[in-house]
Amino acid sequence: MAITNMKAKIRRDKITYYGVVDEKNYHFIFKSEEVHNYSNHVVTPSQIKVLSNDTELSLANLKQHIIEHWFGDENEEARAHKASVAKSRRDKNVHGRKRHTRT
Repeated sequence: MAITNMKAKIRRDKITYYGVVDEKNYHFIFKSEEVHNYSNHVVTPSQIKVLSNDTELSLANLKQHIIEHWFGDENEEARAHKASVAKSRRDKNVHGRKRHTRT
């Protein structure tokens, strides 16, 4: 699957993303513009609204393609950050509290 073009434009107060797969166009938006304000956010298929799909991919496969090619690096960074924060929290809980024993 060749990606030849990816761009985003503000259209009707929303960011609309345009892409091409195997010379076939698609475009999408996020269901909520709030996603653009988040840092360390993992994009999921349920957050994407496909406006047009001229590709040969099913809707589910196109959404997966979008996530992997548009947001893959950011998703991995967000997952790593969340894992680091969770590990830090667990370490703090283990070392910062006295262990309770039953009497």
